[in-house]
Amino acid sequence: MPVSPKRQAELRDRRRDEKVYPVKHCANCPKMFRQTRPNRKFCSTKCKDEWFRFGAAFGPLKEKLEGLVHRWMKDYAAKIEEVHRLDRVRFEDQIRILESRIDTLESLTGACPL
Repeated sequence: MPVSPKRQAELRDRRRDEKVYPVKHCANCPKMFRQTRPNRKFCSTKCKDEWFRFGAAFGPLKEKLEGLVHRWMKDYAAKIEEVHRLDRVRFEDQIRILESRIDTLESLTGACPL
């Protein structure tokens, strides 16, 4: 059944609306493109053909690897922060020990007339 001109105009307006179809990255190349329909993954037919010719087997793997890298980086940042915190605590302990030694030496030299 043919689509009426009014419905065609509504569809065109909907395609132009940024809220309905956002800009996103192509699954095959690093280009950004505006979706013209929902769940579109590729910026062009050329990218789609290349994806299914060479990269379809690696697509889910690539997406999972990106997620893993982000998770690892978060964990790594948390570990680095923990190491810095432990280093600060150790540094403060060393300062306390040195201050106590200085106090001890001052008290010993103060008791001894020179």
